[in-house]
Amino acid sequence: MIKDIEVTEALNLENAVFIDLRSPVEFNTGHIPGAVNIPLFSDQERSEIGIIYRHQGPEPARNKGLEVVAPRLAEMVAAIRKTAAESNIVVYCWRGGDRSDAVARVLDIMQVDGYRLAGGYKAYRNLIIERLRELPRSKVVVIHGLTGSGKTSVIKKMAADGWPAVDLEGLANHRGSVFGGLGRGEQPKQKQFDSMLCEKLRQFAGDKFLIVEGESRKIGRLFLPDRLYAMMKKGLHVLIYDNLENRVKRIYDEYVVESGNATKEYLNCIKGLKGYLGKNKTQEITKMISDGNFRDAIRILLKDYYDPLYGYPYGPDPHYCLNLDGSDTSQAAKRLAAYLTNL
Repeated sequence: MIKDIEVTEALNLENAVFIDLRSPVEFNTGHIPGAVNIPLFSDQERSEIGIIYRHQGPEPARNKGLEVVAPRLAEMVAAIRKTAAESNIVVYCWRGGDRSDAVARVLDIMQVDGYRLAGGYKAYRNLIIERLRELPRSKVVVIHGLTGSGKTSVIKKMAADGWPAVDLEGLANHRGSVFGGLGRGEQPKQKQFDSMLCEKLRQFAGDKFLIVEGESRKIGRLFLPDRLYAMMKKGLHVLIYDNLENRVKRIYDEYVVESGNATKEYLNCIKGLKGYLGKNKTQEITKMISDGNFRDAIRILLKDYYDPLYGYPYGPDPHYCLNLDGSDTSQAAKRLAAYLTNL
């Protein structure tokens, strides 16, 4: 039997598998993390049914929907059974309407046990918005530093050691600079980013601290929630620093080696900096990249663009509660852990 379930109860279910019945484009815009998309309608079919609904009313739209989906209902039930196996099935659509109701009725007939999410994805989205207004509650520790100083490495090492550290750039799939998207693929949509971030913040809600990298309000095309950003501003501020050559090597490894052959993409990014660097400097860097001389190009970009842009100190500074030498990020992470343990 399929029973209705409220969103908070559904999220606390043991061994739950969420089945998203919406079209692929709706799913990609935002879904419950871990959900499996078994769409009732394709994007095109949903669009056509929507047009019928607007111009002819709900009854003709439902008839069209039935005509489209009836031949593949058995296939859908089989897919849901296979996906869920021994898990608790929770089916949902946009707002707990016709789509999830229709599938729930068919699953009932086929004697499949599970749940239908009351209010659908809309109820889940409203819950995420509500939670992001309240989280984090912990003191936020913000790691600042010039580009290439090892901030992300320290965040990852702290997380690996069990500390409540969140890699915001990892969640956003963007390094937060003009070159930040290179080699990363597409960023998640804002709703999906919010969901993943909320899950992380909930995970660490009982911890004394939350450790993040210093970011602007925007990472690529994604925005940090208002409360998190405000808590970052009021948090404990840590500086990590390193010498120029180490920073050049770190940037080369992360942006060039890991991104593979992305020369064309680099050149496109450089064009966007012409207003900051001037024509001559832009041409010089363009030639270096075209010739494969990435290290010298990175060195100029750090000295003439990134360092003046961010304005962080090149070494220890008394304005920060802790200063970390980034030449050894493992040691830097240990120093940060020791500092926080003693607070």
